[in-house]
Amino acid sequence: MPKSDFNAFELPEDSTSLRSLVLELLSKSDAQRKQTEQLQVELVRVKLELERYKKWYYGPRADRLQSDHDVAQMLLSFAEAADQKPINTDDLPHPAEPAEELRRVKRRKAGAILPTLKIFPSRRMSMS
Repeated sequence: MPKSDFNAFELPEDSTSLRSLVLELLSKSDAQRKQTEQLQVELVRVKLELERYKKWYYGPRADRLQSDHDVAQMLLSFAEAADQKPINTDDLPHPAEPAEELRRVKRRKAGAILPTLKIFPSRRMSMS
């Protein structure tokens, strides 16, 4: 709101200045009231247009859906009906084949096994 030329504590002393100040404030008030009425008319027009679009898009159900609660209730009843229907197995994702498991083999040191083996005969060969 733009500031007036007069401060609230510095009101003019003469009646003509006070009269002009009051008339100016009344005209601003009337202008704001007219603007408010125009905006309310525009709001009603937009709501009517929205109702027409709802009727066009949803058909007869648009008359029943007046609030967000009604829409939520419709979605809830749809979900309950969908839960009661049997599940088509073709719609389920197929289980993936299990990946081959890699086995870890513990490797032993070759030098550690040889002294424990007693099956080899110990003979020395001479190269003569």
